Amino acid sequence: MKIILITGTTGKIGKYLTIAFAKIGYHIIAHTHSCQIHYLNNINFKHKHQYKIFISNLTLKHERNMFIDTIKKQYNHIDIIINNAGIFYTNKFNKISNIEYDKIITLNMKTPFYIIQGLLPLLIHGNNPCIINIIDTTIDYPFSKHSHYFASKGGLLTLTKALANELSPYIRVNAIAPGIFHFPITYNKQQQNNLINKIPLKKIGNFHNIIQASIFLSSFALYTTGHILYIDGGRNNNI
Repeated sequence: MKIILITGTTGKIGKYLTIAFAKIGYHIIAHTHSCQIHYLNNINFKHKHQYKIFISNLTLKHERNMFIDTIKKQYNHIDIIINNAGIFYTNKFNKISNIEYDKIITLNMKTPFYIIQGLLPLLIHGNNPCIINIIDTTIDYPFSKHSHYFASKGGLLTLTKALANELSPYIRVNAIAPGIFHFPITYNKQQQNNLINKIPLKKIGNFHNIIQASIFLSSFALYTTGHILYIDGGRNNNI
């Protein structure tokens, strides 16, 4: 059975990825920050014992190390790692505290580094192993009040390209840069239309677009590494 590790499986992207890969027969190593993943109980799995839930605060070094060590003890290989866990804060640059900066850098950038490094022996024994990092479509055009967020995602983008070189030819490393998949709850109709007008395809995406991209990169794009796949309706070209 093919094995996939997905971090941040209680978030919207993580939830849809977990369900999609479970439905096509993968064993899921499902990471969550602090709670059980009840939606897994509603999936008609193809196999018994098709998932394991690991609760860990990945911003804490001792919990992250325990998470990695436990996986190494329980599994002899991993085929796919999707680094999806992340946080997004809004704050003015001069108001960002050391604690806030360290937390967002640790989860969004350092944690993928340590997970890949720690689980590299399992990836090497995988079948066409690959890593997919989730970044952001606006990474090349960062906007104000999110400097720490864009610093973290920019670091993850660079890590993706660096590891694509270093881990080849045995492990492929790519990233997905999602665009807009739902409107902020504070947006009125005019604000929604203004946002849509910035997207060449004139619509927001849905989470199935990310699922399709992830399956493509993991199962079909066997000659692709170091690539950033923008799933954003062309917004990256029109910001």
